[in-house]
Amino acid sequence: MKRVFALVIIIICIIAFNGCKEQDISLKLLNENVDIDSIDKVQIALSMGNPKYGARTKTFTMKDEIAKLIEVFNTAIIKGELEEKDVVDAGISNYLFYSNDNVVCRINFNGNDSTRVWISSKLYHVEYTDKTPFQIYKESEINEVIIDWKTKDSLN
Repeated sequence: MKRVFALVIIIICIIAFNGCKEQDISLKLLNENVDIDSIDKVQIALSMGNPKYGARTKTFTMKDEIAKLIEVFNTAIIKGELEEKDVVDAGISNYLFYSNDNVVCRINFNGNDSTRVWISSKLYHVEYTDKTPFQIYKESEINEVIIDWKTKDSLN
């Protein structure tokens, strides 16, 4: 009888601890319908545009640069939904993936650090294996271009 009771307690503990784990959400940042090999341009517009000077952007067009960004996005693990208090007062960073001048995927982050992503009007926490897309942006030697911060005119 003691063994049965001990076994029941162990099973309850296992269920309780597994139920408390933060669960990953099986969503991908890059839409599965997107042919990654056809992406020929990625444009990133950061959220922290100074109204006087505009928003900073970089456009990735070299295959190796695009591949590095896609590799980072493919390591993303979307964690649980964030609460309203977790929204950063920073605006939206836009990541646009193009194929033949057509936007095939658009990913919007809350702020620049690319760790809070908007999906269907909900905000989720994102973790990456190594670097974030924003770190790739910062490390890139691509020249930044300033666009109209209100309309982000050069974005489709």
